[in-house]
Amino acid sequence: MMKKLVLLLLFLNIVIISCKADNILGISKNYEGTWVCTDGALLGKTVTINSDGSLKYDNITIPAAFVKKHNDSHYSASTTVANKTFSVDLVFTSDTTATVQADGQSGVFTKQ
Repeated sequence: MMKKLVLLLLFLNIVIISCKADNILGISKNYEGTWVCTDGALLGKTVTINSDGSLKYDNITIPAAFVKKHNDSHYSASTTVANKTFSVDLVFTSDTTATVQADGQSGVFTKQ
């Protein structure tokens, strides 16, 4: 019985440590930081990827729990603010560039 308990605790410890490496919910920590649109209809807009996996776009913060991961480089999120649904779609093409669609427009964003 004691051996099973020790193995269970060891397993849980490994799971907890591996979970700290990246966000379980939200956007990967690899993309954490401020991204600025340098080309396209969203020119000058910013997206901030927070350390908890949430994102902020144009003064709208979307919690990590509302972020859907399609794959390691494609995320989407939506939330409702003042009875208006806001959606954003992010495709990271590298560690420093991403294509973002928001407000029915799109642009190329560069990590600052």
